[in-house]
Amino acid sequence: MNKASGLLATILLVIVGCAHKDKSKNEKKNPIPSLKPITIKYGHYDHYITTYGNVASQRAVNVHSEVSGKVVEIYVNEGDYVKEGTPLVKIDDQLLRKQFQEVMTQYELAESTFIKQKRLYEQGIGSEIAYLQARTQRDALKSRLDLLKEQLQKTTVVSPITGYVNRIYVRLGQMAMPQVPVVNIVGHGKTFVDAYVPESFYPLLKRGQKVVLEYRQLGCTDTGIVKYVSPYVEPRSRSVFVRVEPEGRCQAVPNMSCVAHIYVKRYDSVAIVPRYAVVESSDGKPTVMILEPTDSNQDTIFILKSVRIREVASTSTTLVIDSGIPDGAFIVGLEARSLSAGQHVRILKENKQ
Repeated sequence: MNKASGLLATILLVIVGCAHKDKSKNEKKNPIPSLKPITIKYGHYDHYITTYGNVASQRAVNVHSEVSGKVVEIYVNEGDYVKEGTPLVKIDDQLLRKQFQEVMTQYELAESTFIKQKRLYEQGIGSEIAYLQARTQRDALKSRLDLLKEQLQKTTVVSPITGYVNRIYVRLGQMAMPQVPVVNIVGHGKTFVDAYVPESFYPLLKRGQKVVLEYRQLGCTDTGIVKYVSPYVEPRSRSVFVRVEPEGRCQAVPNMSCVAHIYVKRYDSVAIVPRYAVVESSDGKPTVMILEPTDSNQDTIFILKSVRIREVASTSTTLVIDSGIPDGAFIVGLEARSLSAGQHVRILKENKQ
């Protein structure tokens, strides 16, 4: 009997040993993947729409010459402070002055002739036709003279606003034309931030929304509000124009770029999930892989379970969810697309120094 019992125990040890060897061989052939999971924490979340904007000013103007001609004088330098009406550039007016002198001579003769004809007509000596012809000729020359005076005045290009000379686009001897600006003036006044937001966010935009403006080149952050949301989608960029009025804490200048964060809403009891951790199910619903404990006595081994999540907001890199994952749960990150539900994984523990 003792011999039989000993034999049975020996056989069981052999079987267990073989099973352990087989299990070890299987683990070597199909090792359990290791990963660093993401811990899910619930809390509040402020949803912003982030886009890029440019500073614009209603007091920044390109000044054009209203007459064509050669530039003979530039009265200002870039950076100069000028008042409204200050001369900026002089256009050659020699030809206009000659024309003005010729017309002035003709006008003086016409005026003298008209006075004589008027006197004769009033005395009943001259004819009415001669009187009317003299008056008509005088008035025509007077109109031409006034036009030449106006054109002569326009040969001096003046600043339409008070501000600083930002750019001078012409040089001495160059031709100035009405289509081409000669000087750029940046005036003192309110600035705005103009931005374009993808059309998908249009339902979330409205006047009065708070905006955080980040000027990274200045190391400065400003706040503002949305003053205008365009009711039109730009066909090329598929975006909507938004104008923001800043408070003006930063010394931002026209055409400076910034990052605009448009505040939408605060969500309570939500969690942030990276987009790379989300996998679409067969029916197109967003899912994630959560790690559940196994019956194993190893606290680093977990089994994967696919669960659906409910999205309430999103950014380009994250989803904001309010259900589907327990608070404090572990989910799979970058490895989500290479693993499947029911698979065992091992958590890599961080080394504490």
